[in-house]
Amino acid sequence: MENLSRVPGDACRYRNIMIRFLLVFVVLSLNGCHRTVVDREIVVSPDGQSRLLLRYNTRDNKGFDFNDLVLETQSGIDWEYDSTIWSGDAHVAPGVKRWVSSLDSLGDDRQTAIIKIATMGPRDAVGKSTVEYSWVRWDLAANAKIQTLHVCDSPFDALPPDKR
Repeated sequence: MENLSRVPGDACRYRNIMIRFLLVFVVLSLNGCHRTVVDREIVVSPDGQSRLLLRYNTRDNKGFDFNDLVLETQSGIDWEYDSTIWSGDAHVAPGVKRWVSSLDSLGDDRQTAIIKIATMGPRDAVGKSTVEYSWVRWDLAANAKIQTLHVCDSPFDALPPDKR
């Protein structure tokens, strides 16, 4: 092998290639290369003609992050994409994030759904933040809350039957 220290142009080129390779390796190591979008929950409208999909993305099946909320319409025996209602975390205010945590139901009108929303507040002085979970009636067309139905004590709280 040739001594690259004698050929400054080649040494520089070799170093740049190695730096690029290292950068790609670090990015793939941190982000992973096996991100997959999965349907976490699905609710179907009472008439069976529409469905709402809560989709999360996962990296190597080790954890889940909210991806999007998608509305589909039945066409024969298949489901066809209709619209993306919500994609990614919604930034409500500086330092505040909101995402869909769970689904309960989709109205026949295809305009409303009952969903569980998670809202993470800003970090405090030591870097911690709290997350509040609440069941809400959601306007799918406007992508906005219509009414809070129940504030949860735990992220795992089901919607009380009397709150529908």
